[in-house]
Amino acid sequence: MKSRRGSSAIFLVFILCGIFGVVFAFLAMARQIAQVAAVDSAMALGGRSVLSEYDPCLKEHYGLFAFRGQQEDINAKMKRYVHATLSSHSWLGEVKITSDTSEYALSNIDSFEEEILEYVRYALAENLLKDKVDAAGGGEGQLLDTKESGRCIGNKGVAETLPSGGVVGSGDLFDRLRYFRDGSSALKKSSAGFLVNRYIMECFKNAQQQELAHDTFFKYEVEYILCGHLDDDENRKDVRRRLKLVRNGVALLYLYTDQKKMSQLTTAAETLTPGPAAVVTQLALAEAWALAEAENDMRLLEHGYKVPLEKTDATWAVELENIVKKKPEKFIPMDSERGFTYQGYLQMLLFLESRDRKYGRMMDLMQINIQGLWDSTFLMREHNTGFHVEGTVGGKKYRYDNEY
Repeated sequence: MKSRRGSSAIFLVFILCGIFGVVFAFLAMARQIAQVAAVDSAMALGGRSVLSEYDPCLKEHYGLFAFRGQQEDINAKMKRYVHATLSSHSWLGEVKITSDTSEYALSNIDSFEEEILEYVRYALAENLLKDKVDAAGGGEGQLLDTKESGRCIGNKGVAETLPSGGVVGSGDLFDRLRYFRDGSSALKKSSAGFLVNRYIMECFKNAQQQELAHDTFFKYEVEYILCGHLDDDENRKDVRRRLKLVRNGVALLYLYTDQKKMSQLTTAAETLTPGPAAVVTQLALAEAWALAEAENDMRLLEHGYKVPLEKTDATWAVELENIVKKKPEKFIPMDSERGFTYQGYLQMLLFLESRDRKYGRMMDLMQINIQGLWDSTFLMREHNTGFHVEGTVGGKKYRYDNEY
């Protein structure tokens, strides 16, 4: 021990022990890193495997990716995938998995909107959308299908499971206009609304566009999105009533701002009922005249013509003489290069429709069509566009977000 050689040997032993300690520490660290990498790969593969089980009907007919599964099902699948990948490792231990789909539920309108916008942006970039939608609405010269379809949802069970909750109507107009109170939000909502409306006009039928690659239960689907009646024909009639009411208001406003037509109304009223009663007669004649003009506007739309938003002398069709003499209303063609077709007016109504109702009824139609034609057990509320997952594997905790 006192020799120089013995001291060197002991010193070398200490150095070797330190080196071995460092080597073993690196080995243990490498083992942990390898375990984390293995679990990371297994969890990622499991998440992609769950997402790969997307619904083919939603994908094929509506361009949406969503898989069916409750949290318990996802937990069981993820645990099975992890075990299948890492079962040969002794350090695996007990695997605990918890998942959460609330943020990614397809029935959540934010998730639903994002999925639609993603599809539309992709379809526009790849030129997959047909050019049905233009500034005027499209469908010029195409007659509206106004035949009674007789299609109605009478099954109470089916109606109760609809995502929209079966709310009929469009709500208050002023309530809908609140969505556009300030410029920044209006711009954002307008751009998203334009893309969603284009998606609607492409993927759902309406009275002017009955051509789709797949069958549908309702013939007038866009009209359902606007009105929400479970009777197909009532939706078409309701939209016609609304458009006629709008055109009636436009015509009446023009009458009271046009001196020539007001002079005609005054003369006719005094001729029919001289004296103080002429004022009341004038009001009645004005409303009857505006209503007849609105009816002709609707017939123009139904024949595939464009109808301008505003009224002018050049676009006014009905003569006051026909109203005074109570002649039967006849269709008066007015070929205008400006204005909107029936589909253009549908898009205007869609733009004013509340976001919740619009998306809820779109989900209704998807569920109704898939249930009736492909999968009778399909429910929108059971489908998700992704999920959060947390797991404890090998004594360590992991967290992942999986989405399409």
